[in-house]
Amino acid sequence: MTPAAALSRSVAGRVAIVTGAASGMGRATALLLAREGAKVAVTDLDPAACKAVAAEAGDGAHAFALDVSDGEAIKRVVADVAAHFGGIDILINNAGVSSFCPLDAGDDYDAIWHRAIAVMLTAHQRMVRAAGLSATMRWSRSNSSTASRIASTRFASEACSASTTSPLAGLRSRR
Repeated sequence: MTPAAALSRSVAGRVAIVTGAASGMGRATALLLAREGAKVAVTDLDPAACKAVAAEAGDGAHAFALDVSDGEAIKRVVADVAAHFGGIDILINNAGVSSFCPLDAGDDYDAIWHRAIAVMLTAHQRMVRAAGLSATMRWSRSNSSTASRIASTRFASEACSASTTSPLAGLRSRR
């Protein structure tokens, strides 16, 4: 890689995973990445909406149904994305939930709380870890990010701290 190429911020030809890409900011991000020439893995809990966004994004996009609260599903889908596109360059952790419940709602409150933590915290760490451990990860020297801090940590507490600082993670290694 030439020094100028190492400094490029272009996403053209790079592979991006976008979680929560069936609507809202995730959809807009997936479409923008595709428009800029990236190959996009459109992931979401809603498979039909995923397919619609991937179709709108064009030939360089592919839909992958994914419930980010399911750790095994994350591992499987990240491996499927890497196999489909030949690697992973960019991870956009966008999936989220918006649920409301009164504090005195008992078990309903606990269920909503645990789902929110699973989707909005644990899933981010799991996605970064799965992508970072992918044998086909193409590490970029040009992106400094939260993911690089997580991928290079030795302790879960450090990864948790780093994963809560940013839902947007471009992947990089210190190697």
